[in-house]
Amino acid sequence: MHAPDGFFNAGVNVASGVIAEGVLLYAVRKTYKNLDRQRVFMMAAVAAFIFAVQILNFTVSAGTSGHLLGGVTAAIMLGPWAGKSY
Repeated sequence: MHAPDGFFNAGVNVASGVIAEGVLLYAVRKTYKNLDRQRVFMMAAVAAFIFAVQILNFTVSAGTSGHLLGGVTAAIMLGPWAGKSY
């Protein structure tokens, strides 16, 4: 979701950022252990697909818009840890 400036307060932003960084670090480490050449090409293809599909936006509420959940789509296609490290 794309929210306008000031939509979320500083506490929510900081807490969300800290949680996201922790999960991302764990996912990258877990994905790196199972990485092979074919998996890298699949991750690149999924990333390109998600980038192209996320062009389509829709209105959610006043001043906000949404689009395809790229992380969820990647997790479905690549598995949960590779999807989160995207």
